[in-house]
Amino acid sequence: MILLEFHNRILEEALLSRFNSDKKEAVDLTIADFDGVLFHITNADGDKNKIIVSASVKFYPELAKYGVNEYLQKQYGDLVTSTESGYDFSLLVNMESLPADKAGLARKVALLKR
Repeated sequence: MILLEFHNRILEEALLSRFNSDKKEAVDLTIADFDGVLFHITNADGDKNKIIVSASVKFYPELAKYGVNEYLQKQYGDLVTSTESGYDFSLLVNMESLPADKAGLARKVALLKR
C-alpha cells in the first residue's frame, strides 16, 4: 500500500530552505504533483524578500462553483494575493515578516491543494 501525504513535501522543503537561509536568493521553481496539480514558486517582481506560491488545478473551475475561493480566502487570509497568470490561485509570503513558526507556515502553504 502506498501512503500519500496531503501536503506537497517538495514545496514545503523549498519554502523551509528559503525561510531558514540567511542569504535571500532568487527562486523560480515549478513542481508537478502526482494528481496533475502544478505549483510555481517565484519572487514577486524580482524582490527576493517576497515569494509567490501559485497553484494550477485542472478542475479548479468546477471547485469555484462550490465556493473554493471563499474557502481559500478564509484559510490563508492575508497571504492571498492576485493570481499569477496561468495559475488558479496565488499566495504571497513576505520574508521580512515571517512568523516564529516558520515550519508551520511552510506546512500550511504546502497544504494548498488539499
